[in-house]
Amino acid sequence: MRQSVSRAALLCLLGLSLPDAALAQILVRGLVRDAGSGLPLAAAHVVAESGEGGTITNREGRFELALQALPQVILVRHVGFQTQRVALGPNDSRDLVVDLEAAVYTLDELLVTGEDFAENVMRKAVARKAVRRAGLAATRMHGYTRITLEGRDGIVLVSEVVFDSFWDRSRGSRDVIRSRRETADFYRDLGLDHTAVDLSADFVQIQSLRFIGPTNPDALEYYHFTFAGHRTMNDGLVYDIYVAPKTNLEATFTGRISIMDSTYALVAADLRPARHVPWHPPVHQWDVFYRQQFLAVDSLWLPLSLRLEGRIAYGREPVQAGLQKVSQLSGHRLNEGVPEELFAAQERTLVDSASVFRDDLFLLGRGFVALTPAEAEALETLPWRDLTLRMALPRIGRRLTPLLPWDEPQFSWPSIRGQEPWLGFNRVEGYLFGAGRTM
Repeated sequence: MRQSVSRAALLCLLGLSLPDAALAQILVRGLVRDAGSGLPLAAAHVVAESGEGGTITNREGRFELALQALPQVILVRHVGFQTQRVALGPNDSRDLVVDLEAAVYTLDELLVTGEDFAENVMRKAVARKAVRRAGLAATRMHGYTRITLEGRDGIVLVSEVVFDSFWDRSRGSRDVIRSRRETADFYRDLGLDHTAVDLSADFVQIQSLRFIGPTNPDALEYYHFTFAGHRTMNDGLVYDIYVAPKTNLEATFTGRISIMDSTYALVAADLRPARHVPWHPPVHQWDVFYRQQFLAVDSLWLPLSLRLEGRIAYGREPVQAGLQKVSQLSGHRLNEGVPEELFAAQERTLVDSASVFRDDLFLLGRGFVALTPAEAEALETLPWRDLTLRMALPRIGRRLTPLLPWDEPQFSWPSIRGQEPWLGFNRVEGYLFGAGRTM
């Protein structure tokens, strides 16, 4: 029988060996809302003004930020809203509510009436990106990813990973897992991992397909760009632009991207694979939205967060699941040497076994994105249920074996008005029956 230790007990046990700084941390919790509608704001950026740390809000607008001490000041930002500066006193670490006011810019009508306005913005965005990235040789950053899978009756898997991410222009990328907690690992059977894709890249790898990025040097050959509106970000003007494929011969996206007026940098993206994309087996369905925000690091804009939401069907005998994935990247550092030993192995994802065994990074609050109540409950209860892929996510589109007292049935089910009855059983759904016609 699988043994499980409660989070409180684990905290006590690990606390004995953690440094004093870790134990002294204060966890600041709160909710970020749209002041106009009162609705929660997902993926709002919450950062300490001192630069001590930062996080993003979950899909219910809630955040948790670990700080060394109070009082302190935090900044709350979101595209389209005025940045809020919140001063925290010694007792202001719980149940904060931050309401962000929408920021309004008046845009000259003559500026956007030209039919080529959006295309001209994108030409500048593509050209500026090439100039900014010409001198970029390497990056390194801290990462956090949570994968949540849902079945018919609720959450069936939660997997969280804290990792360090490295990229080298000539040798590619490597992720090193430093800490991990998960209720099961069958997300790997569904072709999922904890990698955070970069929607600003020239080519974006999703499953076995290589998508043309919306800021690819040849993007204007593959996409229609249409002006959708404007918002603000950090007191600057942002253009929202609709993205639609020009051709169905390449893997492309559809949706909306946001371009900063002053720098012509991609600052946000809300995209999904275009409907015409033919997924290769074992993918049967990939109906997933990709939502990403970017952060200014020196003169570059690099990924800050990524959220995936949608439904997938995967496998030779397909299973279907609701997918929710959130990634946060922080501590960006540019043009520092990447450790040579990382590229000695062919694997893109490596594991720091000593750090994973110690498993204290979640307790330190590094890169943590708040759990929703449903995810928190699943993380506590699912380890007691040793779910496999087939138990958690039953097959779809497959008729079950008839229940008969012998292994090789010597008779066929009687046909009723051309319909053949069937009866079956599995451990998740119990007894099932129905009728159909084989074609």
